[in-house]
Amino acid sequence: MTRKFLFMFLAVLSACVQAKVSVSGGSSVLKYANGGHNVYRPLRFKRPDGTMFTPFDEGLNFYKLGTNSLSPDRQYSIVSFSAEGDLTDSSGVSAHTEYLCAFVRMKDGCVVHVAQDAVCGGEWHPPHQWSINIEPIFDSPPNVADTYSAYVSKYKSGNQISRPPILAYLAEGTSFGNLLACDPPNAGNRSTYSKLLVKLQRDGDTENAAKLKKILSSGRKGTSIHVAPVESDAWVVHAVISKKAYLYAEPEKSSVTRAYLVKGDSVLVNESSLSQGFMPSRYRQKSGNIIERWIRCEDVNACSTSNWIGYS
Repeated sequence: MTRKFLFMFLAVLSACVQAKVSVSGGSSVLKYANGGHNVYRPLRFKRPDGTMFTPFDEGLNFYKLGTNSLSPDRQYSIVSFSAEGDLTDSSGVSAHTEYLCAFVRMKDGCVVHVAQDAVCGGEWHPPHQWSINIEPIFDSPPNVADTYSAYVSKYKSGNQISRPPILAYLAEGTSFGNLLACDPPNAGNRSTYSKLLVKLQRDGDTENAAKLKKILSSGRKGTSIHVAPVESDAWVVHAVISKKAYLYAEPEKSSVTRAYLVKGDSVLVNESSLSQGFMPSRYRQKSGNIIERWIRCEDVNACSTSNWIGYS
């Protein structure tokens, strides 16, 4: 290898190393890649289990991080980005760039809010207060109920035409994957996600429909699901006491799925939501995905709560 070629190789290698920037919040990481002149694309979120997803849409430019991008408690990060498009007026069509910022929840990668103008010029104060808080930044993260309602009503702000159409009903610059991160499919919202799946299929959104269908059908394989204990303040860990504890899509016997836990498995249950002998359960697959289903209280020795109204 000649000296000239070696210097060129080292220069390229150095540029590649500098092109990757990360922001860590606990065991999760925001990963900026392919940088050049302080501009990065794409931006991905790495979960604690090592899986990655992209909370933002394609074609956006993300900018070099400031010293205060992460909140003091490391629970949120602000991301600066821009989107380019065409603007039409009386003089014709001209290129237009819009500069925005997004607030990312570091525990799950959810983009809880997208803002622009003055809001983006604030700074963090402990624990995660944004100094220019003229909008409800952290109070209303995206959820499937509101998204589906807007999608079927065809109400949207502005006159943008999006492909796929669902993007027009999500926070600007975010992806369908962000909705799944902010409001993961579970027993409480499964029916809404099922209706959303039908709508996506009708609109020809094969990519997002396939992604959602895979998630909704997970846990229905006829195999045992072994889980690890999951810590949570709102849920209580119970051990399965039945030889085979089937899981249910709804709190009724007719909604039984093919998925089950086995004796000795650990599962989180919400005893305060006991209904007809069933209670919401939350378990973690070996892949790290957390799935919610209903489970019979007798299968986890949790039928003694005061609001049990019977099982038949």
